[in-house]
Formats: sequence, structure tokens, C-alpha cells
Amino acid sequence: MNINILIRRINKNRKWFGLNVLGLSVAFACTLMVYSYVRNELSYDKFHSKADRISRLTINTNTGKSSMIDARIWEGWLPNLSETFPQIQDYVRLSSFRNAIVTIDEHSFYSKKVFSVDSTFFNIFDFELISGDEKTLFKHPQQVAVTQSIAEKYFGTTEVIGKQIKLLHQKEELADDYTIKGVIKDFPGNSHFKADFLCSFNLKNRDTWSYSYLLLPPNIKRQEVQDSIQSYWDKQYAEYDYSPIANLQALTDIHLHSHKSRELEHNGNVNNLYLLISATLIILIIALINFANLNYVQFLSEQKNYIVKTVYGANRLKLAKEFLREIFVLIIVVIVIGYILVYYLSNIFGFNTIILALRNEIVTITFVFLLIAIVFAVLPFMYRKTNTIFLVSHSLKKGLYKTFLVLQFALSIIAIVSTLFLQKQINHINKLHPNAKNADIIVIPNNPEHVVAKYETLKEQVLKHPEILQVSAVMEEPAGVVCDNFPYILGGDNSEDRKTINIMAIDSNFFSFFDIKPIAGTINLGTTTTIEWEQKAIQLWQMKNNNQEIPLELKEEFTPVRGKYIVNKMALEHMGIKNPQDAIGKSFQLDFMGEMFPQGEIIGVVNDFHYTNMYVKEKPLVMVARKIFSHCFLFRINENNKSGAIDALKTEWKKLNPGVPFQYEFITDSYQKVYKKEYEQMRLIMIFALISILLSAMGLFAMVSFTLNMKVKEIGIRKVNGANISEILFKLNKDFVKLVVTAFIVASPIAYYAMQKWLQNFAYKTTLSWWVFVLAGVIALIIALLTVSWQTWRAARRNPVEALRYE
Repeated sequence: MNINILIRRINKNRKWFGLNVLGLSVAFACTLMVYSYVRNELSYDKFHSKADRISRLTINTNTGKSSMIDARIWEGWLPNLSETFPQIQDYVRLSSFRNAIVTIDEHSFYSKKVFSVDSTFFNIFDFELISGDEKTLFKHPQQVAVTQSIAEKYFGTTEVIGKQIKLLHQKEELADDYTIKGVIKDFPGNSHFKADFLCSFNLKNRDTWSYSYLLLPPNIKRQEVQDSIQSYWDKQYAEYDYSPIANLQALTDIHLHSHKSRELEHNGNVNNLYLLISATLIILIIALINFANLNYVQFLSEQKNYIVKTVYGANRLKLAKEFLREIFVLIIVVIVIGYILVYYLSNIFGFNTIILALRNEIVTITFVFLLIAIVFAVLPFMYRKTNTIFLVSHSLKKGLYKTFLVLQFALSIIAIVSTLFLQKQINHINKLHPNAKNADIIVIPNNPEHVVAKYETLKEQVLKHPEILQVSAVMEEPAGVVCDNFPYILGGDNSEDRKTINIMAIDSNFFSFFDIKPIAGTINLGTTTTIEWEQKAIQLWQMKNNNQEIPLELKEEFTPVRGKYIVNKMALEHMGIKNPQDAIGKSFQLDFMGEMFPQGEIIGVVNDFHYTNMYVKEKPLVMVARKIFSHCFLFRINENNKSGAIDALKTEWKKLNPGVPFQYEFITDSYQKVYKKEYEQMRLIMIFALISILLSAMGLFAMVSFTLNMKVKEIGIRKVNGANISEILFKLNKDFVKLVVTAFIVASPIAYYAMQKWLQNFAYKTTLSWWVFVLAGVIALIIALLTVSWQTWRAARRNPVEALRYE
């Protein structure tokens, strides 16, 4: 077949050719995109040569509902690991500076990617050191290694060894000078943590909590080491109410299988990947079914031509070659358009670097796709029967394509149900968070200690501006995790069997700020302690704890107060109190920092408001007004004058905190960044659901076109015998309605199971409402009816003489 004949054949069948190109190219692009994304998610931390031997040690504090499953380890639980446990070959700790302030020359900025590390860092991990000596790095105090991008951004070169920078830990008041002794290549995107600055431990600002990674010998099982650590802890804490529960996580499992408190980054979720893969498979299957169906009906429509060619000596192989030339051109066009779509989509979704990194695998996928397309293309020849001229009617009666249409619409209904439930869950999450939808709350989180000390002054000054309506403060930022928990004494019961409870420090107006009402007692805390009083309370506690002599002046200046505590509803259950009113007036004291949290009483009970994120259940919570621990500032502003409010905040901030960057976000952003992956995946799945529906409609459109062409005479006869257009519409739509109903029956249990599994990601989940399934079925039915009715109406309006004049 020469090129001209090929072009004529394609032009003759341009409708089928165009539908095939559109469906397959979109499916091909989606497959490449999702494969690249999933492949990248599964590759996290596997680039380390010792990845299979590296584990992260984490703990559960084992205190019931108030337990803290932390990604970090408290220093007191970490003996000299390699000496105590011979199964451990080496280990490294990462201690976060939290929201550090970095000063490089005249530039000052916040960074949450500053860590103190042990000198064994490069013994464990394979991050590339561009300059510096990994054998001596971090062995001496005040050394720091910076990433390549930081060096180039702030120094204009990677030749920065010996230069000085300042790092201020969030909990310190004065910055420390560090000398750059190394430059690290930027951390790969598929690392579960990324740092901009790594420095040697400084005892002054060292956090007592750290992320701890163990290197095990090749033949040691992880469970054996975990059991050894657990046995050691059980002996060490035998006299206490509880001992920490050890957990060793494989390094390569952290990104997709770990959702502990204080994770270094927001991890992915393997169930979300399954959902995304399923959505892609739905598109691919629908596109391939369309491809097979369209080729099948095209083959049937040209059956007479094939029979004639056979009579004139053409064999099956020759006919297949002729057909495959056309298909090969189609597939080449599909692949080219698919690559163009991938290029644009990867830029939109930020996958371009991933696509480039997997270019060899992309070539393999393209080849596999080509083979699959060819197999589906030649399926018609499997049903070819040259010994009968009545193949067309016989094949239609078999209704093979009807089975394919049922499968297509079943898959589309599953995609619609998934999309609706994704949106329903996100809406459910947003409604549970207090004021999460309000765009009038500004959040300044993770403020340094010396900034927190000036909070009252800042509050007083900014409230002078009419654009600022309210100011409050709290220990954790919105969507953060309340981790701190301590033993408590309720009603003077100082028994040995002590429970713990989570604590959240707040400003006195926190509840009114978020419009949280009491269900018993009051939320009015009245006069609360000052920053100065709290500083003296901490100083007094530290001196007592270290058995130091307390100066007479401090004793005279410090005036004890009576504690005022507010608890949530879950705390009542934790305490064994059924009626909220019974808790009011009960004696309560935290068995920790007695001067800071003295004996007092419970003055109020509130409902379990969902201030933190939705991955974990809200915990028994006691709230107390303590400004020194309230590192997150909240500002309610006039929504009609956002720019004026931000300018006012910035002005007062710079007056009080010179040299401290002014960095803010709206509360909507605070929550959305926690659910960033869910939002991204919801958007992808919504797009994929729309694509699957459109592809199903395209396939139905093509099949209906073919069916109506075969029934032109039938329609003409019915009209001659008195049938009106509505009767013909009903007759032809009836069969397709049955197909959609069958698809709905098939799809519903599958969609229910899939959504039930996905919702297990969340501690708070929406209900699997029946109306969502019905709505998905109705949407599919409407699409089918519109697709069929439009073409049937056109066919039914034709003059019956045109259909019957050749009879």
C-alpha cells in the first residue's frame, strides 16, 4: 500500500481515526504521568547504598489515649547505642533548630531546614559532599555544611569554605557564629528529609529530642534489635508507671508508611497511590476498549471489501498487514501527541524533573504501549468468518460490544464516586477545623523565644490599628500536632498509677478568638500570668530541679498563683468523668514544673474542637494560659483591608523585632499545606474522572453511530407504520439505559470498598452516603441518554423515503 492509498483510507475513516487518536493519546499521557509520579514515590531514600540496613528508631509513650507516637527520641532514652547494643553498627542523630533564623551577611531569613548532626552523618547516609572533608566534618563545634543552592544564592559561588554565618535556634535568644566547612549537593527530591544547613552539635542550643537512625549489620534482623532495645527500656523504667515502646522503621518505609507526630516532612500515603493508579487504569482500560470497539465496527463496516479481496486471492496475512499499516500510523500519531501532552502537563503538575530522570523507563513504557495497542487493533481478525456474508447481523446479536460498554460505564461510575467522596472528605475536614475557611486570620508560627517575650507589647501596639480586630497566641500552629503530655493529679489523688494528659498553652482570649463556647463552666480565664512571672517560675523550677540554692531575692519576687485549667470533652472520658458539670471546680495539677503549672481547679469544659490535623484523633487536652510557650501568634484582620492590615503588622513587627524576618500565612494556607498531597491528588483524580467520562461518552457515541447506521431501514419502516420520534427514542434508549443500570450494579460495591479503604487514612472521616452512589449513577445515565438521544433524534427526523428508496 502506497502512502496515497493510506492517506485516502485514513481520510475515509477520519471520524474513527480522530476518536482513536484522542482517546489513546490522553490515556498514554496519563499513564506516563502517573507512572513517573508513583515510581518517584516508591523510590524514596533508596538511593542510599546502605538503605536496606538503615532504620529509624521512634517511640510510643504508651499512655493510652494521650499517648505520643513520636518520630523523635528523647535524649534520656538514648544510651550509647553502639556500646549498649552490639547489634547496632553505627548511628546518627538529627536535632532540629525548629524555625531557625539564619543570617548571612546582611540577609536574615527563617529556615526549618537547619539540623545539628553527629559526625557519623556521612557514615550512614550517601548525600554527596561537593567540598569539605566528611571524615572530620561535624567533629568540632561551630562547624556547618550548607547546600549548593544556598551557597550559590547567598554567596554567588560554592567556594565558601571558611566563611561565617549566624544561626539562631528558635528556643534561644542569641545567635551563634558558625564556620562553613562543607558544601553538600542539594538533597534529592526523593529523600524523606531535606536540609539546607547541617551543623555540629552545640550543647547550648541542642534540642533534647532528635531523629535517630541506626545502621545495622547485613545479617541482623530489624525485629531482633527492636526487641533488644525494648527489653533494655523495660528494665530501665520498671519502677515507673510506663516504659516507652520502641519501634524500628525501615528507612525506605518512612515516606509512604509513617504518619507519626513531628515527622520531618509531610509524608505520602500508599493508599493514595493505589487510588491514583486505579484512576489511571480506568482511563487506560476505557481507552483500549474504545480502540478495540472502534476497530471492530470499522472492520464489520468494511466486511464486504474484505470478502471481495479474499475472493480475489488476498490471504489473512495480507489483509492483516494492510490493516496494521493504518494502525501503525495511528499509534505513532498517538505517541507523538501523548508526549506533547506529557510535556505540558508535567510542567503544570511539577513532574518535569521526574519525567527526565525516568527517560529510559519511559521508552520501555512506550514500547509496551505500542505492543498492547497492536494486540487490541488485531482483535477483529480473531472474530473474522469469511464463510458467511451475514457476519454483521450475527455479530451485533452477540452484543460483545455491549459487554465492553457496561465495563466502560462501570469504571466511569467508580471514578465519579471516588471524585465525589474525595470532595466530600475535604469539605468535612475543612468544616471541622475552627475558622479554617476564614480568610481573615493571619498566622505567624514558630516564633523565637525573644520574640515571644515581646508578645504583650506587640499585641497592644497592633490593636491600635483599626485593621487589626483581635490578637491571640497558642502553643501550636493550626494543623500542627499537640505532642507534649505530662502526668496529672486530679482531685488530690496522688496515686502511683498515674495517667498523663496532653497540654496546650494558650492566650486568655483563645476561645473567644475562635468562637469556641463552653459546654460547662466558663472560658473566661480572667487575669493571667505575665511573661515576667513565667520566666521566674521556670528559673525557680530549674534551680530546684538541679538542687541549686535559690536566691532570697527570687523567692521574694515570685508570687505563687492558683492554676485555672480548661479541658476538652475527651479529657473528661480520660479522667472517668461522665457529666461535664461534675468536672467544674475539681482540683487539678500537672505533675511537671510545679511552679509553672501549680495546683488549681478546672474552670471550664469545651467540645473537642479540631485544631490539629485530621490524620490522628484529637487527644485528651488540658489548656492553660501561658504566654511563654505560645510560639504561634494569631491575628484576626479586617477582610476588606488585608493589605492595610499586613502593612500595619509589618510596621509594628519591625519596630519591636529588628533583624527578625516578618513571615506570615493565612490560616487557610496553614491547613492546606498539611493536606497538600490530598488536594493535589484530588485535583488529579477529578481530572481523570472527567477524562474517563468523556472517553466513555466518545465510545458510546461511536457505537451508537454504527448501530444507527445499521438500523436506518428499521427506523424508516417504523416511521412509515406510524411511529413518532418519541417512540423511536424510547425504543433505542431503552437498551442503553439497561446497560448503565447494569454498570451501576457492578460499580457500586467496588467503589464502596475502594472509598472505605481510602478513608482509613483519616482519623475523622465523612460518611459513605448512599446518595453519592445514586448521584454518580444518575450522572452516568444522563451522559448516556444525552449521547444516545442526540444521535437517535437526528436519525429519527430523517425522511423515511431516504432510507427505503433502494428497497
